[in-house]
Parts: sequence; C-alpha cells; structure tokens
Amino acid sequence: MKSSTRADPAFVTKGFCTWKDATRAFKNVIATVEVVVSLPKTCSDIGEQLSEQYSKEKENNRVMLIKILSCLQLLACQGIPIRGDGDDSESNFIQLLKLSGQGDAKMDEWLKKKTDKYTSHDIQNELLKIMAQHVLRSIAVQIQDSRFVTVMIDETTDVCNQEQVTVVFRTVDDKLIVNEEFIGLYTRWIQS
Repeated sequence: MKSSTRADPAFVTKGFCTWKDATRAFKNVIATVEVVVSLPKTCSDIGEQLSEQYSKEKENNRVMLIKILSCLQLLACQGIPIRGDGDDSESNFIQLLKLSGQGDAKMDEWLKKKTDKYTSHDIQNELLKIMAQHVLRSIAVQIQDSRFVTVMIDETTDVCNQEQVTVVFRTVDDKLIVNEEFIGLYTRWIQS
C-alpha cells in the first residue's frame, strides 16, 4: 500500500460541504491507493505447516475419537452403564475400548496416555449430549416431514412429591406407517 506524508485536509480537518466534492475526493483516493492482497488458494493449520508430526498426531486423534464415539454410542444404544463401580479402568467403556482395540498398538498406546485421551467423565457426558442433540434433530426432521403428528404427554407424581412427565411424539409418514418417538422423561418438584 502506498502512503503519502501529505494527507488531504478534507479527510483530516476540513470535511466536505457537498457529496459531489466528497465523491470526487473518494475517487482520487482510490486512484492513488494500491492494495495488493495475495491469499493462498488453500489454508491450513499453522501447526501443520510447522510440523509433520503435528499433522500425524492430529489424524491419530481423529481416528481415536471416532473409536471412542462408536463405543459410547454402542453402550448408550444398548442401555449398558458406561462407568463401573469405583475404578475407571474397569468400567464398561474402557473395557469396550480395549476390546475394540485388540491387536491395535495405537489404541493400547492411546489408553496408556495420562492426559488428552478423551475418556474422562466430563468428555463422555459432553459427547453423549451431542449425540442426544443429533437424535432430537433427526426426530424433529421426521416430525416436519410427517403428514400427521400427535403429542402424547403423561404425568404422575411419585412418593417424593416429584412430578414426572413423559413426552412421546407419534407420527404418520406418507406410506401411513406409524412411528412413536420417546423424547424424554422430565422431573419437576411440586411445592406443597
């Protein structure tokens, strides 16, 4: 970009009285300023540019995360508890990871890491929430595409004075096939 030590006083101190003067000044400024911008055709992560090792590690993290997601998905779909009683190394989740990684040296190495292995309780919960949101979105699309929709809500109060509400959507598609989707069981305290 070219710059001048002598600035146009109209832009700095005087201003413009009419738009005709302003547009003429803008054209002069545009004609005198050269802006050359060259962007690369493809952008990549700075870490990848600096290190091939970083790129390999990033790819390995993706592969391991996909294995972790598939194990969590299996446990959640089957209704199997993810965590065990006490020691995390004996939990269903870790045992399933070990089973799925039998003969895979990368998985064994991954599970021996002390940090950054995506197996903590918080990360499991976050991944399960993301999966649940994905399921709810697919149900919402199914509801939008349906010709007929019914919302079924049932509530009951238990011994502890908690109101429990069950929400189910029943839809009928274009082929007149009825589907029921359980959305959730929600609990609410009732004040006496």
